[in-house]
Amino acid sequence: MDNSKFWRNIKIKVNTSVKEAATEKELTVLLSLLDKSTYSGLRDSIAILLLYKTGIRIKTLGALREQNIEYAFEITRRDNEIA
Repeated sequence: MDNSKFWRNIKIKVNTSVKEAATEKELTVLLSLLDKSTYSGLRDSIAILLLYKTGIRIKTLGALREQNIEYAFEITRRDNEIA
């Protein structure tokens, strides 16, 4: 493969502004506004935390399935205690 043809179509953005990330305090406020006792509130809370903690993109989050998650620890919760 001729490398000169490959690199001809590559466009690199430089000097573009990057938005500041949310602070922990802003994240806490946002999560406090969601009703985690409902399915949609819990779902949205988990999505926000995944985006914030891992840095994955929204499109990747939307494509994420359970089989994509590797559970490092097998922890179950029973009445506020970890078993």
